[in-house]
Amino acid sequence: MPTSNWDKTTANDRPEVVMTDETSGRQANIIQRSDGNNAVCTDATVTVEQLFGRDPLPDTFFTILTAGSIGDTVRIQVAATTADSTSPDRDLSAVDLTYTLVAADVGDEVQLADNIVAYLNGQSSFENAHLKADRVGGDLRAIVHITSTEFSMSGEFAERPNAGDFSVTPSGTTTVNVGFDNITSRGKATSLARDPDNPHRLGILGISGSVVTTPGAIGDLFIDFAKNGSSRDMLVDGSGTPVEFLITNTDTDNDIFIDTLRFSAVASSIKFQQFLAISTLTNGITVHIQSDSIITTLTARPLINTEDFLDLFDFGGTEGSIVSQPSSHHLKATWVFDNPFPLRASGMFTTDEHISVTIQDDLTSTSLSQLEFVAKGFKKEA
Repeated sequence: MPTSNWDKTTANDRPEVVMTDETSGRQANIIQRSDGNNAVCTDATVTVEQLFGRDPLPDTFFTILTAGSIGDTVRIQVAATTADSTSPDRDLSAVDLTYTLVAADVGDEVQLADNIVAYLNGQSSFENAHLKADRVGGDLRAIVHITSTEFSMSGEFAERPNAGDFSVTPSGTTTVNVGFDNITSRGKATSLARDPDNPHRLGILGISGSVVTTPGAIGDLFIDFAKNGSSRDMLVDGSGTPVEFLITNTDTDNDIFIDTLRFSAVASSIKFQQFLAISTLTNGITVHIQSDSIITTLTARPLINTEDFLDLFDFGGTEGSIVSQPSSHHLKATWVFDNPFPLRASGMFTTDEHISVTIQDDLTSTSLSQLEFVAKGFKKEA
């Protein structure tokens, strides 16, 4: 057993304990820190096994252990929040949803997890409770992750912190394992990005995981035009019935991260205070994005004239341009996003994620030669 004595004092006359190992004779000093706690003085190197941080979005998860028979059910229940005791009451509503297994789910835990995610995200009560579901990455992991879409640190409004606030109840031969029975802001171990020079041994402390800003390979590059059916020609008559042009993620395996959007137009003459070579539009052109099930109107108002392309759509360090040639003029307006936004894999939500451009006026004038919309980004495994 180690022994100690009090025959030494520190520089400020605080007692210092000397711990001696009777077997080896080795000693270590124990001093009192300024906060009143004791500490062992060593010259050893301290190895930190994991770094921890607190996730500001409350979450939980459950794992599909067995995908049973057709007609089995998986019931997901989430309690309402109760943190807001004042008026107006902004507490979030409870959720009680039941998914019923279909033939494709039987024996396939990953497929069942995917179908439960799509089912939950398609329910208005789930969205109204400010919740979102996704499946943990990889082809072999049947884990359904459920997260609040509201920022909430420990003890704040969006948590469901009590035991039993989250539950999953399967029926039949389907079995699950619930990770946490509440939805809270949690402390989580961080991960390392691989050192590109020594991926077999070393990691780099920094951003890792699913935060991606560039494609992993040229084959992951995504470029596509907004189309109405198979046509990308936006010189249509949308004055009576608006005409919608879409870029939709139809890939069931990959999310698409969009970093650039661009309008390009060619007209006989392009002037300000009109729409390219024709009169100012009445209803204009709108751009909407559905990303992570949230629909966002991109511009402050519809684009109705030439200036709007350059003032309302041209962002991100690029400069719009108008190039004049003897026979025609060309306009380019580009929006570059510092942080690419995702269009999640097809089937993640009831409506596949997309970018829509809607023409609401008659653009069939012979003075207009071209109007197109293109998106650039990259694919990443969902």
